[in-house]
Amino acid sequence: MKYICLVLALLLALGGAGCQKREPNNQGTVQQSPPPQEAEELEEKIPEEVSEEPVFTALLNGEALDSAALWDNVRFGPGDKLEITINQGQANSLHLFSLGEKEISLKIEVFGGETTVITEIAPGERWCALPKAAEQITLIFQEEAALSHVRPVLMEEPLEQLAIVGYWPVASAEWEAVESHLNNVTDLVVNTGCYWQADGALAVNQPLKDALAHLNKLPGGSRPAVWCTINPQGALIREGTAGETINTPEKRQALAETMVRFCVENGIQGVDIDWETPTLAEWPDFSSFIVTLSQKLQEEGLRLSLALYPGNVHLGQEAIAAVDRVNIMAYDQFDSQGRHATYEAAKAALDYFASAGFSQGQLCLGVPAYGRPLDMSAQWPFYSSAQLSQGANLQGDVYYNGPQLAADKTMLAASQGLQGLMVYHLSCDLPGDNPQALTAVILKTSQWKQEGR
Repeated sequence: MKYICLVLALLLALGGAGCQKREPNNQGTVQQSPPPQEAEELEEKIPEEVSEEPVFTALLNGEALDSAALWDNVRFGPGDKLEITINQGQANSLHLFSLGEKEISLKIEVFGGETTVITEIAPGERWCALPKAAEQITLIFQEEAALSHVRPVLMEEPLEQLAIVGYWPVASAEWEAVESHLNNVTDLVVNTGCYWQADGALAVNQPLKDALAHLNKLPGGSRPAVWCTINPQGALIREGTAGETINTPEKRQALAETMVRFCVENGIQGVDIDWETPTLAEWPDFSSFIVTLSQKLQEEGLRLSLALYPGNVHLGQEAIAAVDRVNIMAYDQFDSQGRHATYEAAKAALDYFASAGFSQGQLCLGVPAYGRPLDMSAQWPFYSSAQLSQGANLQGDVYYNGPQLAADKTMLAASQGLQGLMVYHLSCDLPGDNPQALTAVILKTSQWKQEGR
């Protein structure tokens, strides 16, 4: 993994019991990571970095911690304060391991008085985004906790390289709901407007034509890269005949050429396919089609992405290698408490795609701009209508991804060397110029640097 950052390490080797796995439910397979037991195991889990010896002082409830204490079995209680002063450089994130069997919360204050609250820190590894890059960090514990590793990190280059992808479902969202996000995203996927039919021709609806007209009026340097989702027509999927449209080399070649021609004629930089979901019998032909389409797109300097859920993906290895980007739909899978799109679900999704043969540099981690009820009922209230307290993701019985969780997922993506993050979808989000908008939070987090740099 190409990962270059200045690391300021503070190791607190703490004792603690192991944690239990969550049992998967019928909606998904979210499990908690087991905590490491030895310092060597901790270091193996951390990506290779360019680091310097830490220069810091640490106080626990106002008392200095010497080097022996830092390696002791220290546990924290409610109200305990761990103050870290970095004497050389700054940090914009914390990397830690939580031990035990319960989730914990932390209040974090940085120099200047800015604070954040990080909730739902499950047993295992966690990246926490700080409110800003700072040289003084205070951790205020809300309950009993044991952290086997606390590591302030200044991450810069991996953040700067992240793509920020926004989906725009043109059939249900007006231009005005999306325009304010264009300065926040690097890539815009126009969605729900183009479908291939049984004869291989494309059906393009008027909202998509209008959306492309809006985008093509923008100056070239002021708009994000534009991708277009092109899926099988819904009736073909429902009838189980979508696979028949790509079941011969001739059909695959003709459809690929049609898609490329459509992109070139409309100023589109990439094709996105969100086929939910090929049958087991259709995956081999779909894999062959992906290879053919990728080759045709590359001839015109265009790119290919797939939107995939973390499960039941049966692409062949040649097709996997042909994909430029996977927009991971890491949402609508629920844990044992009925929460969707948690931090733990994001880690599980990344593990799934790695095990399936995708490289981390192909992956964009999806962040939902909507909530789901804890009873898993078919409701998708917009994040823009939520009133979340600091650090919270739950309002009533609806679970969202709040700003801090979005920022933490941004740090997770950077730490893993992902291609970027994806927000679905922009019209559910707050306006892009609102600092609490998810696209704005992800952008701000990706731009955090040491002051003066």
